[in-house]
Amino acid sequence: MDLTAVLLRLAAGSPHVLLVPVPGHARVRRSAERELARRGWAEATSPADADVLLVAGRPGPGLAAVIDAVWTRIPAPRVRIEIDTEPDLARVLDSVIAALADPSRARSEARTVAATELTSLPPDTGTPRWAGADGAEYDHDSPSGHGSSGSEHAGHAAEQEPGHASAAESDGHTDHGSHEGHHHHGGMELPGGLSMADLAEDRDGLTLDVLHFPLGPVLPEWPAGLIVEVAMQGDVITRADARVLDRGHTMAAGPGDLQDAVVRDLDVVARLLGVAGWDGPAGTARHLRDRLEDGGPSGSLRGQAERWSRRVRRSRALRLMLCRIETADGSDVAGLLERRLDRIEAHLAGRAPIDDVTEVDVADLGRHLSGVELAGARLLIAALDPDVDSRAADAGPSGSRRAGVDR
Repeated sequence: MDLTAVLLRLAAGSPHVLLVPVPGHARVRRSAERELARRGWAEATSPADADVLLVAGRPGPGLAAVIDAVWTRIPAPRVRIEIDTEPDLARVLDSVIAALADPSRARSEARTVAATELTSLPPDTGTPRWAGADGAEYDHDSPSGHGSSGSEHAGHAAEQEPGHASAAESDGHTDHGSHEGHHHHGGMELPGGLSMADLAEDRDGLTLDVLHFPLGPVLPEWPAGLIVEVAMQGDVITRADARVLDRGHTMAAGPGDLQDAVVRDLDVVARLLGVAGWDGPAGTARHLRDRLEDGGPSGSLRGQAERWSRRVRRSRALRLMLCRIETADGSDVAGLLERRLDRIEAHLAGRAPIDDVTEVDVADLGRHLSGVELAGARLLIAALDPDVDSRAADAGPSGSRRAGVDR
């Protein structure tokens, strides 16, 4: 018996999936999350942790180039899927196990990976790097073997309250505290494309290094296509500029009714809890979201939702983590979470929502991030839920891709 084939079959039974959402395709992304949870497949935290690259939507040229670069960092055996319609999802995922377990395909992929010449992204994509879930930043020329296993993360975090993992691990913090050997030459770059540090006065009048790097667009629990270019002194963001890749190439999001609003609220809370490292309640939020989106009666979910909401509200560790992170308007993340929970409970109880949550435009996101520590930036972005889907146009024939397994 071929030992390679046996090992491939064993490994293929529980693949790790790196999910890349595309702006304007939120429903496809939610369906993908639901199907992965139903199958018990873990979501990968980095390319090195992934067996499957799942693109939820039709990417435009800029995001497609980033996805191509991420694909080069996924080790063989690997499978790439691009899908933009929900009915195709289960059928295509059914073919993944066989593809990963195919020895001839695995050998072919291994040869392809070994022979691939890693080159820079096209300059018009604007982001040759991506920040990994472990906080490290990568371009597709640099090693990316630091991602932790999604199953290991879930095993520790599902029942623990947030705060047990380090802030750096939970929130994408990159340690820039060591500047040994830095020389401040404007315009020079370090290996991997990072710029050399400049000097400037911080808010306390001290002269500190100013570092510039991007967050996104491929991160777990991250808005689709979002790139945030940040300037930092110490661990504080001094300036941030946000944009969405290929916003004009994606499918327009339609107007929503009250049911759509509560689905989005549950989606936002699930993402926020996921970034905070509390996977159990995050999974419950997604379960409630999916039941409502499938047309389940609100009344039948009320009891479960109330128990879930009480658990989230009573977590002192979560509140301490979130209340210290404030927006430019003076609200803190804990307060934003409370407003979402109020709206969810009101909807499921058949009452009109007592409060409205104002959507944050991507162009305004930088204002809220200025002055925030990097360890809290991802929590703040998750709570603000920047509107990455509005003012998007249909991709048209040039943006369309056939759903299926990339061979």
